[in-house]
Amino acid sequence: MLTSTIISLVAAAAEKFIDSTKFNADKKANRLLVLLQPARARLNRFQMQLLSVKMQLKITLSRPMEV
Repeated sequence: MLTSTIISLVAAAAEKFIDSTKFNADKKANRLLVLLQPARARLNRFQMQLLSVKMQLKITLSRPMEV
């Protein structure tokens, strides 16, 4: 009887610890995502600029060369 009570209490404490650890990990992950948003926006702008340069280069290279 006492052993099963102790086991139940330990299991409940472990479950609460796991839940709080998961909550803290989720908070840290969300914080990282927020911190990475400006970098992601800069990367997207850079990718758009690269695409624009690529298209301009294709247009330039498709024209006949003048001698």
